[in-house]
Amino acid sequence: MAVPHSFSDLVQATLGDKILYVSLLLGLALIALLLYDQIKNTEQYNKHIKWGVRAFGALLLTDYLLLVYYFIVNDFTYNYVWTFSDRNLSIYYRISAALAGQEGTFLFWAAIIGAGAMWLNEKKESTSDFIKKTQIVVLLIGVFFIFLTIKQTPFATIHQLFPELPAGFIPADGNGLNPLLIDPWMAVHPLVMFIGYAAVTNPFAISLVYLYMSIRGRAGEIEKIGIENVVQFCRVAWFFLTFAIAIGGFWAYKVLGWGGFWAWDPVETASLIPWLMLTAAMHTLVEHKKDRHKYAILAPVLVGLSYSLVVYATLVTRSGFFESVHAFAAGTTGSYLVAMTLISTVVVVALGALRYAAVSDDHKPESQDSSFVNKTNIFYITILFLVVLTYISIWGITYPALLKLLAGRKVGTGIAFFNLWSYPFFMGLFLLAGLCLNYKPSNKEKSVREFKIFFALTLVAALIRPSDAWNIVDYSAVVNAQSPLLYRFIGGASALSFIPPMVYIVYSLSNRYNDRIKNSKNRNFTLKEIGILSIHLGIVFIVLGGVFATMFSTEFAGSANIKNNEVSSIEGMPYGLSVVDYRTVVDYGSSQDVGVVEQPVLPGISLAEMYAELRAGEFRETYSVRGEIVESLQTEHITYVHIKEDDLDLWVAIDKMDNVPNNVNVVADGMLMADFPSPTLNRTFDLILFANQMEEYSAQTGKKPYTTTEEITFAVYEKGSKIGQGVARSIDYNNGNANRVMIDRGVLRDVYVIYNGLTGDSASATVKIIPLINELWFGVLLFMAGILLVFIFDPAYHGRG
Repeated sequence: MAVPHSFSDLVQATLGDKILYVSLLLGLALIALLLYDQIKNTEQYNKHIKWGVRAFGALLLTDYLLLVYYFIVNDFTYNYVWTFSDRNLSIYYRISAALAGQEGTFLFWAAIIGAGAMWLNEKKESTSDFIKKTQIVVLLIGVFFIFLTIKQTPFATIHQLFPELPAGFIPADGNGLNPLLIDPWMAVHPLVMFIGYAAVTNPFAISLVYLYMSIRGRAGEIEKIGIENVVQFCRVAWFFLTFAIAIGGFWAYKVLGWGGFWAWDPVETASLIPWLMLTAAMHTLVEHKKDRHKYAILAPVLVGLSYSLVVYATLVTRSGFFESVHAFAAGTTGSYLVAMTLISTVVVVALGALRYAAVSDDHKPESQDSSFVNKTNIFYITILFLVVLTYISIWGITYPALLKLLAGRKVGTGIAFFNLWSYPFFMGLFLLAGLCLNYKPSNKEKSVREFKIFFALTLVAALIRPSDAWNIVDYSAVVNAQSPLLYRFIGGASALSFIPPMVYIVYSLSNRYNDRIKNSKNRNFTLKEIGILSIHLGIVFIVLGGVFATMFSTEFAGSANIKNNEVSSIEGMPYGLSVVDYRTVVDYGSSQDVGVVEQPVLPGISLAEMYAELRAGEFRETYSVRGEIVESLQTEHITYVHIKEDDLDLWVAIDKMDNVPNNVNVVADGMLMADFPSPTLNRTFDLILFANQMEEYSAQTGKKPYTTTEEITFAVYEKGSKIGQGVARSIDYNNGNANRVMIDRGVLRDVYVIYNGLTGDSASATVKIIPLINELWFGVLLFMAGILLVFIFDPAYHGRG
């Protein structure tokens, strides 16, 4: 059900939609009250506003929890629940399924914004002019997302969407969650991502109000409350966005089955874009917090643009114009997201420009150092590089979408585009990180000299290519003799160039530790500084693992027999592959929440019934007989399957079938024949069923299994020694298939096996030896731990000692 057009629409609306309508009206009423308060400069409605905001946030949180409840109880009267859940889905995945579609994510986003409004509402400064103005912006954004949720509501019933259905009809089961999303990490990914997205709302609102009041000459009175709230909220958003991107990469690595963690896919890249801008904003905020004259315009502008890019990232996922394996189906909200992206960007830039025009003599330099090389300028260049990297990512995914929309042409930018154009700015950023960490105004000449040394080492390393494998891009595919010199240099740069900047950062971190941590007596300051070290050391490990895992993995295809443990050698390579174990696991699911389950009607007749009819002289033209497979025999064209029931058995002949599992209940349809001789097997069957089809069924329910899983244990060998072993899986659900790769983790490399299927008794697989990948995951942990330490122990919130 979309926006109601009449009173009867409101009356017939579901409970969830009614809560949305009330929340929308309440949000608009609160905005009107706050605007009246601002215009009339009165505080007579403070109490009403406070309780109204509490109700606003509580209603949205309640509405989201109501949606989660519908998933928990599998209420298939709601189309959204039917689309993404089923009765066999565990409660963990049912709860996560509430965010599987855009309808649920918009509602969750609105609920988090409501929580942010409540947080502002409960601050001791909640009645201040600054907080009230901020609250207006937050509520406007909240109302916007409520409107989007109403436009594409998760509370529409199947009867509202499909009025032709019989009255009272409720589906017996749901469609189910996409099998690729049935993964513990992916279950929390949307939750974490949208907390990060929504957490940018309050900083955006505060930044807009700060710029507006600064233009009016009132920056000083709001400085402390503004910067404290923005910094902490941005750190929360930064942490959750980092976590979400890491989860997405880890999920791609272990579920998608291509051996990578990042492919510059539009949705992947879209999540990186606001993260890059927020990273730039965080660096300006930290410096602005120390000195309010530094980055007084740039800091709030970057925070504001971070929100615009969050909406843009949502647009990429939701619009349907961006082709991605991660994207949602096209919805009805794309144009509204475009409008929000453009409006928020224009407002932020306009306010920043007006603030710049209004700057007076209150701006003062960082110090008496007026030379080009000073800490302020180093930060400006660092931020510029981050903004350029953001633009490259935006252009790389937007250009193909614009060309598709405007000209109907499909083009792809490709991984090489991102790697090629990001490389020089990333390397510059990497070197600047070392300089920023190592820079001391009192010893500037030494700091600059060390920077020049590592810069020169980086240039030299970029020219040293031990082999073509060290090219940062596929050189021949993107660079030719007609390309500009700079283009050819970047395209031919060596991965060795990453080493000097990494060494530089580690060296700078060591110096920073000695200068700031080693002799510090202040616990909070020490832990905050350890957090900063952890963040930047994490980046070193992320780059080390990312570069080497991507560029220097070894890949080969192999196959092995599932009926013996013999090692199959890989021609021309020192590797081998064997199958240690193979089995098929059938899961018929749980009916614990189905309600009253009637006695199942099993397919066909039992072996006992068949033999009883034969003894009574009753013969059928065709038989449908059920039993349990106990063995099978293969010939060139025929598969012989032996089925049993208690003490009775029967052989079934059927066209050749690969991979016939034992201990599975089947029903076979065909004709009976007595005394059938098989020259191939050199035996005569007393009775055999020639089947034209044979299907699996559940002995408990008579239904097909919920999942059928092939579990195959591979062992990988190098020069005769085992280097890895584990289980790879192929899981068939009722609504699709998902593979689970085998990963044998090691400190220096992962042994990674993708199971490709069976051909007869031969299991084929793709094997990858991936170096230093776990250094990347370790770097992510260091990075996130560092953010938490800085968030908790920043001395600005505990006092310096």
